[in-house]
Amino acid sequence: MKCLIILALVALAFCGCGTSYHAMEAGTGYTDGVTPIGTYLVTFTGDTHTSFKAVKEYTLQRCAEITVENGALYFEILSDHSDKVVKQESYTDNKTMANIGYTTEAFTGSLEIKLLTIKPTKTAHPFYDAKAVLAMLKK
Repeated sequence: MKCLIILALVALAFCGCGTSYHAMEAGTGYTDGVTPIGTYLVTFTGDTHTSFKAVKEYTLQRCAEITVENGALYFEILSDHSDKVVKQESYTDNKTMANIGYTTEAFTGSLEIKLLTIKPTKTAHPFYDAKAVLAMLKK
């Protein structure tokens, strides 16, 4: 009986939780790249079960990882284009041959960041301590 309860809890933990943190694969996950002016564009795309909060946190996590990987301490968010993506899709029902339309919604986090080696004293944009972000999000 204990085994069944444990299996049920494990199954619940993996059901309908949305996208996990990973590099872009099958339309979900993060992408990043350097712009010609040396800033980074970081994007995280969730699926229809991933909350906006989770998408924002995954995007910040990737920003913090890039910052640490490049030997910087802080990152400044220059622009935020995070949004809900709404898709109108349709399919043909093979039995009735009717065209069925439906809408899906998912969230995308999209940030342009600048890496900083020293803590800024004044900035027009929000900035984050990369190691503090990683410690907060990976706990």
